[in-house]
Amino acid sequence: IEARAAACAACRAQLDAPPRHTPVPYVWPSEPWTRLHVDFLQYQGKYYFLILDSHSKWIEVFLMGTGTSAKLVTNRLRECFSRFGLPKCLVSDGGPPFRSEEFELFLTRNGIKHILIAPYHPSSNGAAENAVKTVKKVIKKAASEGQNIERAINNFLIVYRNSTHTSTQREPAVALLGRRLRMRLDLLRASTVDAVEAAQTKQVEHARGMYREVQPGERVLFRDYSRNNPKWMEGQVAERTGAVTYKVKSDQGEYRKHIDQIMPLRRHTRSSNPRITDIDSDTVNTDNDTWESAPNSPVTSSPEASEEPPVIHESTSGDWVNNKPRNKNH
Repeated sequence: IEARAAACAACRAQLDAPPRHTPVPYVWPSEPWTRLHVDFLQYQGKYYFLILDSHSKWIEVFLMGTGTSAKLVTNRLRECFSRFGLPKCLVSDGGPPFRSEEFELFLTRNGIKHILIAPYHPSSNGAAENAVKTVKKVIKKAASEGQNIERAINNFLIVYRNSTHTSTQREPAVALLGRRLRMRLDLLRASTVDAVEAAQTKQVEHARGMYREVQPGERVLFRDYSRNNPKWMEGQVAERTGAVTYKVKSDQGEYRKHIDQIMPLRRHTRSSNPRITDIDSDTVNTDNDTWESAPNSPVTSSPEASEEPPVIHESTSGDWVNNKPRNKNH
């Protein structure tokens, strides 16, 4: 009975499909723009050509109008390759433009391997299939709200390319270009940065202090916090390590100091003002005239020098009386 049922053509026509095979994913390429997946999306008589990079998940969408010829496809691919370079592999279904001689010649000349999936099995090109579903939702939503479809697609693409992908945990723009794309949201971030910078500037303006700096090679005094050394030590500025930090060298080693812990070394020099002189034990200064007595030089006396000093007595009346000795000749 089983053999007869298996040989029955009418029975075979009603058989269910066999269980799905366990998915076999493509090997994830280690470099961006290495393997591309392409497919078409049709909506309301218009075709859209989609390209997806398997590494970065970057999506390109091109409006094809009502035509899907191999010439139109190769023109779009040339446009895309001029920006990102040539891939090593391209995966597509077996649609007419992808099986044409013109398309195969285009890939061969550019050294691109072509992988054709089985017809009517879109899951074999699952990456492109998922991209088609996502973009189709965007198109339907824009059409239902009366929006411009091309503008809606472009708005979606910039947001998508800057959003973290669930598979790679990276933004497609960062994975492909190495940077995020600038968006309108960045304008809000910029205003935050400006506000912070303004607050910092205001803080500096209201802070007490003065701008100071020292130059490499300059002799300075720097603050020492060890118990065994003086409070201020002498050293030399080796280099400037930051906006307000310096490396100072001394006999004890190298130190990293803030400008608030450093002061220029001011050496006091002897003044050249003639009204301020040093007086030692051998010098007498009277009325800006100075005599220095030499230890071994003779000293000649004059009559004026041999006079006895005046004797001053206090009188009974409280006045001072100068009793100068009389001259012996008188």
